[in-house]
Amino acid sequence: MKITVIGVNHQTAGVDTRERMAVPTHELPARLTAALSAPEVAEALIVSTCNRSELYLVARNGCCVSRPEQVYAHVLGVLPEDFEGHTYILQDED
Repeated sequence: MKITVIGVNHQTAGVDTRERMAVPTHELPARLTAALSAPEVAEALIVSTCNRSELYLVARNGCCVSRPEQVYAHVLGVLPEDFEGHTYILQDED
């Protein structure tokens, strides 16, 4: 199992961007359902605090998710351009 993480934090994005990427608690179930609707995603987890918003993904094929920015945009209901240059993508031990 390989894990892919995509997110923004206080080091990569300003307050305005982090606020757009934040996931309110009452929206977590729907956002997780959106993540799991991506064909290659087997498991998903969202971490959203005042300093960061991260999406953890496990691919169905045992490899890393090929386009995590597309899944992240879909889950957050934004365009990838909205967070371009502000995200980080980590895989496995990173």
